[in-house]
Amino acid sequence: MVTADEIAQLCYERFNELPRRGKPEPGREWTPLAAVVKITRCAKSGRVEKEVVSLGSGTKCIGQTAMSPKGDVLNDSHAEVIARRGCIRCSHVSDLPAGFSVSAPIFLQSKLEFPFSQAQTELQHKAGQGCITPCGAAVSWCKVPDQPLDVTASGIKQGVTKKALGTAKSRSALCKLELFHSFLSVVSSTDASVLPDSLRRTDLHTYLDYKEASEAYQQAWQLLRNQAFPLWPRSNRDLLLFK
Repeated sequence: MVTADEIAQLCYERFNELPRRGKPEPGREWTPLAAVVKITRCAKSGRVEKEVVSLGSGTKCIGQTAMSPKGDVLNDSHAEVIARRGCIRCSHVSDLPAGFSVSAPIFLQSKLEFPFSQAQTELQHKAGQGCITPCGAAVSWCKVPDQPLDVTASGIKQGVTKKALGTAKSRSALCKLELFHSFLSVVSSTDASVLPDSLRRTDLHTYLDYKEASEAYQQAWQLLRNQAFPLWPRSNRDLLLFK
């Protein structure tokens, strides 16, 4: 049996192990934290292994007018979105299972509070630190061999110079364009005989084409949306037509 406190503690420890860059200033800035944890149960021994595979923090969305139709800007940097996209990065370099096993989510409440939550930040705040504000950066970590840490601000990599704006150097590894290119690389390197029928079609060109063609993904996401995320915003379809 895995408890909510065990999962929370594991996630907090992983966040604490990350470099300082992009994290909130203690006592002045707060941020939520979201993560994806892989749980493996050994049938023979009954042993349970827990591993954080994706983690994200962030509170910002760049706004409708700043969103890019090229998919090269991270439009939404809320923690839940960051963690979900980090999990997608992991799936691109793992075993890529053939299908989904969908089940109803179970909600558990941990007694352990995130040290950088708004409530904890207010408790730690000291005179002279200025106003308490949400952290302006988003931090992503996922279990991939290449560039596991990704820190962004205003939808692009934190610290990017003006000269590099609009180039590949400014793109977050979690933006739709980067994830799409990674996906296409996996598809092109996979023998056509083992690809699902939906990926053998010749009329797939844009990010939206491939996303809508994945029936298993659409079914799983719709179920999760209905059960757990009814208010999750739907992207403007015109922002998904890039190649």
